[in-house]
Amino acid sequence: MIIKYPDPTVLKFTVPGKPQGKGRPRNNPSGGKPYTPDKTRDYEDRVKWLYRQAHPNISFGDDEALNMHIVAYCSITARTGKSERANMLSGDIKPTGRPDGDNILKIVADSLNGMAYKDDAQITTASVVKIYSDNPRVEVSLGVDYTRKSGV
Repeated sequence: MIIKYPDPTVLKFTVPGKPQGKGRPRNNPSGGKPYTPDKTRDYEDRVKWLYRQAHPNISFGDDEALNMHIVAYCSITARTGKSERANMLSGDIKPTGRPDGDNILKIVADSLNGMAYKDDAQITTASVVKIYSDNPRVEVSLGVDYTRKSGV
């Protein structure tokens, strides 16, 4: 039984490990339908499982406007120097490489289709922050979008 989530509390969960972006669909060599790469499919399955563990049987209403906020904690390579590492951890150096923020958002949003919400088209406000950390992970916050149009 799925419980439609009626209150404005934000649902949060964490995906441990290196942030991953949504992979491009691959063409079938035999000319058939394009397919999702295994790495993408496995990560999506992991996101689904972790969401279900954190919020069993909870989903938002089919017409609910939603807000998704993602913080992607990117790993630092072992060969990074001590001062550069300190600047990365302090936020003075930002992770501008892959995966792209929009692809991180896409893999998480697509993963939760039919589970946390009917369709990711319900996400009307979204943000992604990428920072360095010694503990790579993706933290996801999902809630009702209560933003209002102001003086336009």
